[in-house]
Amino acid sequence: MYPNQPVIQIIQANGDLRQADRSINAIEQLFKPLEKSLYKNKVVILFDKSYTMAALTKFYNDHPDLKTNNQSFELTVGNIEENYPNQNSWRKTTIQINAMESHQKISLARTVGDQITQQQFEKDMLIVFNALKKSWELAF
Repeated sequence: MYPNQPVIQIIQANGDLRQADRSINAIEQLFKPLEKSLYKNKVVILFDKSYTMAALTKFYNDHPDLKTNNQSFELTVGNIEENYPNQNSWRKTTIQINAMESHQKISLARTVGDQITQQQFEKDMLIVFNALKKSWELAF
């Protein structure tokens, strides 16, 4: 969709809520060496709303520059599957998502990624698109 944009690195939870908890810990570990690095201002994070508020508050307290520099984005829904365009049964409810296995979430993500139009992505997944634009802006 965006061949002229810089390549970026994405760390995802792979559809596993337990992995999501580990991901915030991994992100925390990532930031320890980055805090004193020139790369500190190159990272962009997109959180699902499903992260516990206490964990996010602690994370933001430990890394206030992420908020100050607009390097952090939060979905308004608990899972990205709830943010997909409402087409071809892509968008899921929390109940549907809780019944899905990790491989089903990954398969759905691949289907959406393969079939979504640029206009749908930019309109229906605006927070994700804004995080992506910020990533491109900060990329080398």
